[in-house]
Order: sequence, then C-alpha cells, then structure tokens
Amino acid sequence: MAEAWCTYGDLAESLGMRREAVRQRAIRARERRQFGTDGRARAMFDMEVAEAREHFHEQLCEQRIGAALEAHIAALREVVAKSEVRGELRRQEVEAANRRVDMLVADLIAMAANMSETATALDRLHAEFEAYRARPWWRRWAD
Repeated sequence: MAEAWCTYGDLAESLGMRREAVRQRAIRARERRQFGTDGRARAMFDMEVAEAREHFHEQLCEQRIGAALEAHIAALREVVAKSEVRGELRRQEVEAANRRVDMLVADLIAMAANMSETATALDRLHAEFEAYRARPWWRRWAD
C-alpha cells in the first residue's frame, strides 16, 4: 500500500473533487489526520485507492459522455431522416408545380395563337365593314 500524507486541497485537486468532500471522506473512512507545521490539516490516504477511484471516475465520465454522444447522434440521425422526407416531399411539390407551369405556358401559347387568329379575323371584318360603308347608300340598299 502506498500511503502518503496529503492536504485536503492537494488531494481534492488531483481527484477533481471539492476540498470539503475530501475532508468528509477522510472523516468517514477514519483516516489518520494531523496538522502540519504550516498549520494545514493533512490526512493519511492510500494513494492506490485514490488513483483507482480517480480512474473509475474518469471511466464513468467517459461512459456518460459516450452515452450522451450516442443519444445525440441518434437524435441527429432522426432529424436527418425527417429532413430527407421533407426534402423528398418538397421535390415532388416542385415537380408538380413545374408540370402545372408547363401546362399553363402551353395554354398561354394556345391563347396567344387564338388571339392572333381572332385579331386577323377582326381586321378582315373591319376592312369589309369599311368597304361596305364606303359604298353609297343606294348601292348598299340594292344589294
């Protein structure tokens, strides 16, 4: 066993704990305690146990972090899957809108052709009417 006299602050720093938690642990474990010549309290700690606890604590933290990361990755995968579904729906909506635009353009072209034909017919009728009005009334009456 590797035992050493350590101040509560030094051990707390090495274990990543609060000073008061280390002090309470020393009291509960009935560790030997004494005051040093500098007036600071020291306790006899088994360093192998302290290092094993520190190593266990690090592993526990790594496991918790790993589990949290795996949960986050799963959540992100779910978000990506939902986004892909929404993207596919939007793509289908865009394709439907493009087909509708194509149909509307075709209708517009047909209407433009029809308007052109109507304008030509109207011009022809207008010319016939002007020719009819240009004749004297008695000729119009006789026809």
